[in-house]
Amino acid sequence: MPLRRLVDAAKLIAVPPVVWTPPEADGLTRFQTILSIDGVVEAGLTLSGVAYAREPDRHVTIELAVELVNGRRRTRLMRLDWRSLKGGHSNSRWKCSGAIAGVRVPATHLHSFDANWDDQRQWMKRGKLPCAEPVNENLLTFEDVRTFVGTSFRINNIDLVPKPPWEYNLFNVTGQHDSNPSG
Repeated sequence: MPLRRLVDAAKLIAVPPVVWTPPEADGLTRFQTILSIDGVVEAGLTLSGVAYAREPDRHVTIELAVELVNGRRRTRLMRLDWRSLKGGHSNSRWKCSGAIAGVRVPATHLHSFDANWDDQRQWMKRGKLPCAEPVNENLLTFEDVRTFVGTSFRINNIDLVPKPPWEYNLFNVTGQHDSNPSG
C-alpha cells in the first residue's frame, strides 16, 4: 500500500490492550501495537511510544511507522515529541523546505508526513524524520497528547493507549513544565 494512503487512512489499534513495558534500569518504558485499516491489519503498520518512568508528564515520543517496505527494515511516517528533555529540534536547511527550513522548533513538535515526504522521489526523506514543525496546540496532559496523536495520525481508538507508568514524587510534580518551551 502506498505510504500516503497508510498515513491518510482512518486507522484502528487492532489488538488491544496496549501495554507499556515495565521500566528498564534507566526508567525507559515503551509500547508497540499494530494497526488496521478498514478492518484489515496492514502488514508492518505500527504505532509505538517511548517515555521515561522517572520523567512524568514530559519526554514522550509517539511514532507511526511501517516495517519492511521495499527492503527497508523500518520506515518512520510521523512522530510527535512532547516536552522533549533534549529541547527543541533543529531542521536542516537542505532537507527541510518552506518556513521550517533551518528553523529550530520547540520541545513539543510534530515530524509530519508531509514535512518529511520527498515528492520527487516518492519516498521519505533520508534520516529519522529530519523535519519537524511546532505544535500550536497547548498539550498540557498525556490525555491532550493522546487526543492530538489520534487526530494527527488518524487513529480512531487512540484512547486505548494508557498513560505511561510514571513514578511521581515531590520533585516532579505535574504542571511544572510549559508544554511548548522554546528549547
